[in-house]
Amino acid sequence: MKNILAILTFVLINYSLANAQCIEGNCFDGNGKQIFKNGDMYNGLWVKGKMEGQGTYTWKNGDVFKGAFVEGEIEGRGTMIWSNGDRYIGTWEANKMQGRGHYIWETPGDAMSQNKFEGDWIEGAQRFKDVQPVLEIQQQEK
Repeated sequence: MKNILAILTFVLINYSLANAQCIEGNCFDGNGKQIFKNGDMYNGLWVKGKMEGQGTYTWKNGDVFKGAFVEGEIEGRGTMIWSNGDRYIGTWEANKMQGRGHYIWETPGDAMSQNKFEGDWIEGAQRFKDVQPVLEIQQQEK
């Protein structure tokens, strides 16, 4: 599921860059805000017309990525918050969760219960399936 999301993210970002309008600042070499024809928006640093350095990419559906970009791709440290409230905080490579990270989500039907996976990711997939409720993790840390 997350692999499909990562591929879709890559395709949407690259398609969107071809159909965009700079609405603020410098969207070629500098800091600028660009809105794409599909409704997505990027606000951050640009180098030679590509997202580069720190920025925030907001999808029309409400998903938000805040972090590092390299040559138009999500690369380095960053936080992805999906519109359903799930979030991933960690490292990225080529638009995929890669390396160390934390994935946090709510248990369906129970808004007071969250789960957290903390560990390694390889090409957008969890390396191990060790999931604990956040409450248990917080109690273990005390």
